[in-house]
Amino acid sequence: MPYDTLKNLAYGVVLLPPTPPNLGTQLTLANGHGARFPAANFQISIWPFGVPADPTNTELARCTGRAGDVLTIQRQQEGTQLRTILTGDQVAQAMTAKFITDLVADLKGYTDTLRTYVDQKDTENFNSLKSYIDAQDVAFANFGHLPRVYSAAAVATAALNTDAYDMLNLYAQSAPLTMANTLGTPQEGQSMIVRLRDDGAAPRAITWGNQYMSMIAGVALPASTVQWKTLHIAFRYNVLFFKWQMIAVVQSD
Repeated sequence: MPYDTLKNLAYGVVLLPPTPPNLGTQLTLANGHGARFPAANFQISIWPFGVPADPTNTELARCTGRAGDVLTIQRQQEGTQLRTILTGDQVAQAMTAKFITDLVADLKGYTDTLRTYVDQKDTENFNSLKSYIDAQDVAFANFGHLPRVYSAAAVATAALNTDAYDMLNLYAQSAPLTMANTLGTPQEGQSMIVRLRDDGAAPRAITWGNQYMSMIAGVALPASTVQWKTLHIAFRYNVLFFKWQMIAVVQSD
């Protein structure tokens, strides 16, 4: 919100009153007095010379333009009454209720925005913490229990949801297999077992997503199934590298 412009000791005397004096919207200050005032927009008080300003003799107006000593004004501001402006009347920039109200409203808008932002962040942080605790609860609940196994036969692409399953069991694989990156949000150190067996007709090629890597020196991720054999491949998740790292691979009948 734009605030009124301000200037210290902004005071002048009317040289030429508005026409007509009780309705006109331009007045001229004494020579050089206009420079005492800031650039528009701001509120002014207008009252008779030689007496203090009070609610019975003062009109508040809004200066919407200043050219030298000539002020363009909007009359009867903030509930004050029109008065007949005369030569010699006093004019001063006024710190009125409008300025304070505008300032309070602007500060309220700022604090409301800040409060909304803080509340949003509090909610986000709470939800993040809750999600983490829930995930840990699931991990502890499954600790020492039978793994959650997802089984399927002859799939072209496999993408295990590691939030829901710990083991992927693929059997009777009759075509090349793409091991796509996993779904869900794996946790640091989380384990996953992949068990693969083809249909016995021929070895089936395996293509691994970029989330998988081998941690066994000299042993690459299996490039294919082994005919009539079952591959058991163990992974552990490394959150630092966002990788499922192969830590063991064995085959059995």
